[in-house]
Amino acid sequence: MVAWAMQEAAPQGGGLAGLLPMIIFLALFIAIFYFLLIWPQRRRQRKHQELLGNLKKGDEVITSGGLIGRIKRIDKDSVLLEMEEGATVKVLKSAIMERMQ
Repeated sequence: MVAWAMQEAAPQGGGLAGLLPMIIFLALFIAIFYFLLIWPQRRRQRKHQELLGNLKKGDEVITSGGLIGRIKRIDKDSVLLEMEEGATVKVLKSAIMERMQ
């Protein structure tokens, strides 16, 4: 009974020393989250914005819907694609996923 009471009365590790493992774990979690999810997504967004900024008349592109066409006209937010002779489609610039080589 006395040993149990002594354990109960013994001071517990508190303060900053008790929180240090949790702080380290949280910092590692945030770093891993950033490098696995946020950083690659930002890089993809930057690359896509660069692609959209470098579009020019005559480029052959693929849209997110799978349409393939040649750029006939570029407006501020949209692009007029020529699918085949006489068939044109107006799509948003943001829908263009890649330029065909």
